[in-house]
Amino acid sequence: MTVLLAAWLTLMVAQGTPAPGQTPPTTSAISGVVVDGKTGQPVAGALVSLVGDRAGLRVATARQMADPKGRFAFPNLPAADRFILTATQSGYLEGRQTAATEPVVAATPIVLADGEWVTTARIPLWRPGAIGGRVVDE
Repeated sequence: MTVLLAAWLTLMVAQGTPAPGQTPPTTSAISGVVVDGKTGQPVAGALVSLVGDRAGLRVATARQMADPKGRFAFPNLPAADRFILTATQSGYLEGRQTAATEPVVAATPIVLADGEWVTTARIPLWRPGAIGGRVVDE
């Protein structure tokens, strides 16, 4: 049993997979900007959330506020099959990382390798629409 466990741990280390109880290496990063979807102007103070999964297991979660120019950065991340970025700000609908230029429902996942830094993340936030008027009779 001990030999089998030692062989398994050796295999996991050789493949770059952390052994149980160990955290994966954190050598990667994601940075980008939160913008108004219509104007393209930065959205200051937006709350940006990040969730990362690898092989179906959660490997990272983090939140931070965008700076006055709408910028954010998540350093020291592990490699992952899928990172999802979302942002919220008062007066806007929740936004998701995407390359689209119009509102979308699904986020565009970011795949991150060890040592990689994705600097082009973009989260557009859209203001909700409203219709106003007055109802009158004859």
